[in-house]
Amino acid sequence: MFPNAATEVRKVDPDYVQEQHQTFFSDGYPFLLVSQESLDALNKLLEEPIPMNRFRPNILVEGCEPYSEDLWRDIK
Repeated sequence: MFPNAATEVRKVDPDYVQEQHQTFFSDGYPFLLVSQESLDALNKLLEEPIPMNRFRPNILVEGCEPYSEDLWRDIK
């Protein structure tokens, strides 16, 4: 098994897979939505900024508060 596997395992959304499935190092969801503001906030904390493509988002949004997308339930 992998080192620290217990902390690196994530449950996946039951809407997309069968119960009790897990994934390593990735999300079990059909998309990744990230805001430019969240990346900007993260980069302020780092010595060297990282580019957005490092996260490989499917959807990139702008014009919101940093990390607010973590709380969104719907997208219109």
